[in-house]
Amino acid sequence: MDKGKNLNIFFLGFYLIFLAGILSCAKDDDQKTEETEIEEETEITITVEDLTLNIDEHPEDGYILGAVEAETNIGTLSFSLIEQNPTDALSINETTGELSVKNSALFDFETHPEITAIAKVTNEDVFKNATISIILNAPQTPDYHKMIDEDNIWVDTYYFDDGMSGTTVWRKIYFDGEEIINGKTYFSLHATVIDYKYNSSGFDIYNNSVKEEIELYKIREEEATKKVYMLDNNNNEVLLYDFSLEVNDIIDLWNLKTNRYTTQTVVEVENFTLPNGEIRKKIIFESYYSIMEGVGYIDNREFFNLSCFFKNDTILLKNDNYCDENFWNEGNLPEINLEASYVVNQKLISVSNLKRDGGNHTENNILEKGICWSNISQTPTISDNFTNVYSNETIGLANNEVSNLNNYYTSISQSQLQSNTLYHFRSYSKNANGVAYSAISYSLDSGFLTSTLRTSLINKEVLPDGNINFHLEGNLINNNFPNSATIIEKGFAVLHQNNYDLNPQSPHESQLTQVQAGTLDSFEYVINFTGINFYKSSYFWTYVKFANGLIVYGNQLEVN
Repeated sequence: MDKGKNLNIFFLGFYLIFLAGILSCAKDDDQKTEETEIEEETEITITVEDLTLNIDEHPEDGYILGAVEAETNIGTLSFSLIEQNPTDALSINETTGELSVKNSALFDFETHPEITAIAKVTNEDVFKNATISIILNAPQTPDYHKMIDEDNIWVDTYYFDDGMSGTTVWRKIYFDGEEIINGKTYFSLHATVIDYKYNSSGFDIYNNSVKEEIELYKIREEEATKKVYMLDNNNNEVLLYDFSLEVNDIIDLWNLKTNRYTTQTVVEVENFTLPNGEIRKKIIFESYYSIMEGVGYIDNREFFNLSCFFKNDTILLKNDNYCDENFWNEGNLPEINLEASYVVNQKLISVSNLKRDGGNHTENNILEKGICWSNISQTPTISDNFTNVYSNETIGLANNEVSNLNNYYTSISQSQLQSNTLYHFRSYSKNANGVAYSAISYSLDSGFLTSTLRTSLINKEVLPDGNINFHLEGNLINNNFPNSATIIEKGFAVLHQNNYDLNPQSPHESQLTQVQAGTLDSFEYVINFTGINFYKSSYFWTYVKFANGLIVYGNQLEVN
């Protein structure tokens, strides 16, 4: 082969290789352009699913209901609620689509059996809506709630007004014990007074201390017939409640006030929802007397009206403001005042007032009361010196109970104190929660207890007009009062009493009559009184008054 031919072949091959390279580059450029165009033409897509749920009413706020299900081909989604009925019932997490309860009160079957909403799911400027439907389940009414349950506690109220004073009594009602009688099991229903309020002539007496319990009656319950029976005073079984009654039913039920049957006509029956969600049947009679399944009477029964009903410590029903969630808590300290202190016949007689006992409605709360003293501290405590020997002022009204809320008297003799020493005194009262002291203290030099004042009746004269003259004599037998004490007045204290229930152990609230004539060794005075027959007893004390305001009395003289 010649050189010319070979050279042509070489150039032909080179040309073919060059042409192939150009074609290859062009093909790569075309592929890149096509891919870019495809990428630029991709659209955002969102798919969502509607949400339908069935739940019970009144879920807690914040309760997670579920989530709106949604997907997108690229990017991220955000969620929002653009509509809901009722308003503000739901909340949604804008990132996850998680749906929760915003206002539990709106999830009520009676008012909103279905909660609806529209959720908007967004990706950039693309969005889709999801329909939300939350259907509330109808409340399930139990067949029957039993009344006889050892966890049930009732508190009822009685008010009595005689025109001059009013008394309110609160009782705790509860089950305690059972007994088989005539082959049937009866449960003992007990009552105990846990609180009372007495008001008369501008003053009030409160007492939260629990008194002795009494058995009200024995009852039994037939769950199948929804009836409650009790034994009357003659141990005969009588029908107390019938919770199967419906509107227009007429029935004879035992009346605890009259101790006989009373015909009742049902005028209304309703389902009553308790705070814990339980539904109880309430029956209202034409006489306005009403009963509730599992509770019993609500009002107009035996003078007592139901204040509240508890399951253990949880309040389930309240008809007034007497009870609350903290009703059975520990209570407080007593409230006590030191009203006055007097030196009477060489003793310090103090008048204290136990105003409130800080009761917790579960026990007799006052454990002790008295007076304490110290010659060091101006705020003495029972750790210093004390006496818990007392005498209530209203002996006949409440005997001498430690829990009696009224004035009580304490006595300290000179033998209990050091001679010629300044002492400080405070009233105190102790209950299950601790010891309380009076805010006011009283200070006295024991030297004022060392002198003797004598009160004597010379004679008592009944005048023709019915008036009575009391001829009295006073004597300061020995004068051992502190040297710095100056006597500025002498005389007689007088107190007339028309109620034997009161026990005036000191000249508290007595009337002072100053005597100018005579000397401290001996002075006399005739006290004339009109209408003395109205009073049962009169009390007299000799007294001397000092420049510092202290009054010292002699022995008490009682004249009938």
